[in-house]
Amino acid sequence: MSLSEKEIAKLKNATYALMCQDRQRLLVRFPFTGGFLMRLEFVPVRDMRLRTAATDGERIFMDIAFCAKLPADERLFVLAHEVWHCVLMHMLRCQTRELSEFNVASDMEVNRMLKKEGLKPPEDCLMPKPEWEELSAEEIYECLRKGDTPPQTAQRGNEAGGGGESNGQFDKHVYPNRSDEEQKSASPARSAGDNDPIVTDQWGEVGFDQDFAPIITKDLADKIRERIVAVAQQIERTRGTLPAHLEGVVRAALRPQIRWQEVLAQFVTSCYGGSRRWLPPNRRHVSQGLYLQSSRKERLQAAVAVDTSGSTTADLPQFFSELTSLLNTFGDYELTVMQCDSKIQHAEKFDAYNPFHSPEWNTYGHCGTDFRPPFVYIAEHPEIEPSCLIYITDGCGPAPDNPPPYPVLWVLTSDGANPAEWGRKIRLHQS
Repeated sequence: MSLSEKEIAKLKNATYALMCQDRQRLLVRFPFTGGFLMRLEFVPVRDMRLRTAATDGERIFMDIAFCAKLPADERLFVLAHEVWHCVLMHMLRCQTRELSEFNVASDMEVNRMLKKEGLKPPEDCLMPKPEWEELSAEEIYECLRKGDTPPQTAQRGNEAGGGGESNGQFDKHVYPNRSDEEQKSASPARSAGDNDPIVTDQWGEVGFDQDFAPIITKDLADKIRERIVAVAQQIERTRGTLPAHLEGVVRAALRPQIRWQEVLAQFVTSCYGGSRRWLPPNRRHVSQGLYLQSSRKERLQAAVAVDTSGSTTADLPQFFSELTSLLNTFGDYELTVMQCDSKIQHAEKFDAYNPFHSPEWNTYGHCGTDFRPPFVYIAEHPEIEPSCLIYITDGCGPAPDNPPPYPVLWVLTSDGANPAEWGRKIRLHQS
């Protein structure tokens, strides 16, 4: 039997209604989890790539066949499970770790917390060993990498429909900058028929659903922290305080999980390469109407813009000390450093023969703040051709409305504002 589009839409509406009812139940019984869930979008789907549930930090995707088979208590657990993947920002914490093992570790961290909060876990739910009870996902991951095996879980039919064995995991994990093949091979949420060309559920063949389009936005961490603060404040206004077992978790979630030095290194490394590519085109020839390939030499070509308006001065030694060490790992590099307050005050180039030395660096400017001049300066100097731009600032000032044709990393002071809707952001003093 195959379903018509109208029948699928009807089943999606029924799934959505169930999810909304469950959200209300969570809001009453578990105010923080339910309150955070109120700030996420529900997207019922019927897609061969998702046989259970998933989240991208802003939406929860739920397979309609999976939802239809779940008992009410287990639906609550699944929704709460996705919420806490968001709160704990697991999709951002994986970094370059091996996916399948980090999936296990992050599920253990979430499931332990939900059980402690009083939610009823499924029979075969993956739980940490007693000695791992207080460990983070990263710490559990290291235990797994050392050869420690997770507790055995009961075997029963896979909730996705189609039999098979469950390993205690039921949701698909979504990560940025990881290939579809990597994520598919690491996902436990697959039915017995998922290795076949055709996937079916109780209503027949399953295809691709355009509604299933998870995406990790570059400012996701900031958005999640804003939601955590909003929910915590709402609870404090209406109920007094957060439960004791959640207060520490929320405080930890508000603290960055990834050292800014690690993000800086990964960002710069990801922008380094030696292949030719069509986008963006070689800007030296655009004025002649020629859109030729950009040539990426075997050197790092980067630009750094420094907000010298005064608010970042105390952070510059730490930042440039880290940047200097990072540049030395590349050997051959070309670095353009622009100092800007309301305009470009100083620009200088460094390379392996004229190396950058952070202790000898002097600042210029210290007036108002405008983020636009460095982007104009790069556009007016096509010889710069940056692989990336790193902008250190407190975030208080006007920025270009649209992103440039090269990656941008905003390095913000600890209390810095969000300077633009585009580009990646990290904060200093993260440890």
